[in-house]
Amino acid sequence: MSQAFASVETLPGSPCRGDHCLNMVERRIRRSHVRDEALLLFLDSQREALGSRGLSVATTDGRVLASVGAKSKPGTPVGTWQLSAAGMDFVVTSHGGRLSHDLGTGVKRILGT
Repeated sequence: MSQAFASVETLPGSPCRGDHCLNMVERRIRRSHVRDEALLLFLDSQREALGSRGLSVATTDGRVLASVGAKSKPGTPVGTWQLSAAGMDFVVTSHGGRLSHDLGTGVKRILGT
């Protein structure tokens, strides 16, 4: 067994039964069970994957919940999405203009907990 697959963790609520858990591999290397930390770690990994200067998540009234990366220079394209999670609306901003389905899904998953 390779070093990457040396440890398999059964997560709470996992649908694993018996040896079938060995087929499930956790893709997230850096993770936290603390929501604020989890959001920062997730945004940082998505920032790298998207090649964005920075990502942020804020409430619709402007309260920033998490932000990673560099501040934008004037004229930098900015992409925004509004999404709902846990009965609240949030705005995800990408400084560099790139967003992805994985980013939106992950933010909703983390904020919905």
